[in-house]
Amino acid sequence: MAEIEVLPTNTSLTVLRLKNLHGAYIDVLNLGASLVSVVVPDRNKNFKNVILRYDKITDYLSDAYYLGSTIGRVANRISNASFRMDDCIIYLEKNDELHSNHGGFSGLNRKLFDYSVRENEAVFYTESLDGEGGYPGNLKLEISYSLSDKNEVIICFRAKTDKKTPLNLTNHAYFNLSGEDDVLTHKLKIESDVFLEMNVDFTPTGRILSMDENPGYRFKGQNTIGEMMRLKNETIKGYNAYFIAKDTQRHLKKIATLSSSVSGIYMNLLTTLPGCMFYTGDYISRPFTSFSGLCLEAQHYPDAPNRHNFPNIILRPNEVYEEKIVYAFTN
Repeated sequence: MAEIEVLPTNTSLTVLRLKNLHGAYIDVLNLGASLVSVVVPDRNKNFKNVILRYDKITDYLSDAYYLGSTIGRVANRISNASFRMDDCIIYLEKNDELHSNHGGFSGLNRKLFDYSVRENEAVFYTESLDGEGGYPGNLKLEISYSLSDKNEVIICFRAKTDKKTPLNLTNHAYFNLSGEDDVLTHKLKIESDVFLEMNVDFTPTGRILSMDENPGYRFKGQNTIGEMMRLKNETIKGYNAYFIAKDTQRHLKKIATLSSSVSGIYMNLLTTLPGCMFYTGDYISRPFTSFSGLCLEAQHYPDAPNRHNFPNIILRPNEVYEEKIVYAFTN
């Protein structure tokens, strides 16, 4: 069972630290219910923070990279910042040229969450009001964080709405298991056979492509990410691709394994969600550098409200949205 304490910040922001029996710990910030530290042992039993973080907690107030944040109401892009629902067109905030990305300017990453401690969980909760970002419905949201004695970071999402609304929540931590300047020496295995084809603006075309027919996307864990990049025949160097899990059923299953030969740390990503977005951090800059951290964002299909061949993400009144993401670390 994790020990939970409130860390002093000398600001209006609050950080909760969850520490397990073996000394591993995570820090969670009430702004965006954001994961700001994940400290686990490497092969030499030295404790290492394996996600990107700012040096000052106040830097999260001006964060532009969604660092460790809760993302929503809808993770990823909604093309043309609009979608049709019940014969009406819903218009959203445009914050990515023509598109709405990660909930727009009113995304959950900018909200100050209330919090409480419940047994071995830190629980964050907030409400997204009807019309925020253009989304319909008053949405009540609860996110819990826990840390097991097996070094598993467990994130549970729970939400209800009073009107139909699309919902697709994820966590946006940037992982670097090695402690080196970039993640190109990491190896990645994704439990998938297919991925979504993307336009140049990172919105899906609707086509589903085979990993086996695209060497640069065949993440079987044998090659480093840097080696895989060289197999791509694309202008964009890195990755911003959505992979559909082999097992899309709504139960907890492993969807990816990330590893570093430098630190000896492995991370298994488990989730109830049907796939994950793999992003190599191409567009982050000061105080970080491109490729200094990567995201594995377990989530529903991007742009689902505009793609009738993608699974539906509409949450209805009297339904409960419940999903789980687990980052399980070993060495």
